[in-house]
Amino acid sequence: MSVSLLVKLLLAFPKLAEAFRGVMDAYEEHLYVQRHSNMRDVIDDWMRSDSSSDKAPLLFREITEAPRHRPSPETDGGGDVTPHQ
Repeated sequence: MSVSLLVKLLLAFPKLAEAFRGVMDAYEEHLYVQRHSNMRDVIDDWMRSDSSSDKAPLLFREITEAPRHRPSPETDGGGDVTPHQ
């Protein structure tokens, strides 16, 4: 089913569009509640564990990213690199 056909159907049948929007809203609410519950469980497990009281759970550790390549002023066409004061 193409997107254009779906859009035409939703425009032609407004009640269908309302029902579709209701399903999407319910799905988003379900995801929010599920994620909140999962995070609450992770935090509870972390707070109650005796073995690693000083370590944050994996979800809350800072993720170190690989350094990104930033072009130097000489290679990106030059220009003024001083910040405005």
